[in-house]
Amino acid sequence: MMTFSKFYSALILMVIINATIIFAEDSSNNNCIVTNTTSKKQFDLNPLKKASGSDWELKSHNYTFHLNVCNKISYGGAGTDTDDIGVWGKKEGQDEGLKLGNFNKNPQLNGDDVYLQYIGKDCRTLNIKYTSVITFQCDQTVEGLGEPRLIYNYIDCAFIFEWRTPVACPTSIGGGAMSSWGVFFTIFAIALIVYFVGGVAYNRMVHHASGFYQIPNWEFWCNLWDFTKDMVCIIIAQIPMFKPKRPRGNYRNLPRDEENILIDEELEEH
Repeated sequence: MMTFSKFYSALILMVIINATIIFAEDSSNNNCIVTNTTSKKQFDLNPLKKASGSDWELKSHNYTFHLNVCNKISYGGAGTDTDDIGVWGKKEGQDEGLKLGNFNKNPQLNGDDVYLQYIGKDCRTLNIKYTSVITFQCDQTVEGLGEPRLIYNYIDCAFIFEWRTPVACPTSIGGGAMSSWGVFFTIFAIALIVYFVGGVAYNRMVHHASGFYQIPNWEFWCNLWDFTKDMVCIIIAQIPMFKPKRPRGNYRNLPRDEENILIDEELEEH
């Protein structure tokens, strides 16, 4: 995954060249939701969308910005033609503001980093288009929804905003990636298969073994099986319901006189 410093450099280069779609990875939907088809993680930016009548407003770098997420802005100072404006900004000392990109509902992914790109009309400074990119960073420590901030301005034509928010944290969807136990057992099963297949091949080719002796460490597995059977039998034998019942005998107590006679005879013999 690219570091953000490299990403910003690549972004500026792409904006200068063409200002076309620069983030295209994994699947996305036109409803402000994007899904990583590999990790089965879903990112839903809809909670950041402002309804009609309000915008996200910020002041930075001598600019006053109005922006929205997956929706148009409502700021009246941007003029009556705001049906497609996602980011608008006005620089101090200028009479008119700038329409810095048309909104879209199609977030993009770079790994597990979410981006929205708004592209507008040609920039009057250079022969490129006004472009605004909003990068969303998963941050559970931010209070509420967080807020955007401008982190880069390229000659008043390309603007990069960073937004730290818990909304950018992914959620798993059905049929997603395996759990840690699933990964462990998968690796264990693969290792076991490699051990047996490789061991059989080695014993056949090197030791010319046949039958059960092809199995690697055959004596160990055979003894382990016998040991397991013995332990199972011992454990089962300790369970009361499985213990053998002794037949009841017809015993009777000897009379006292007969008992004394038997004891005297035994003493005389010794």
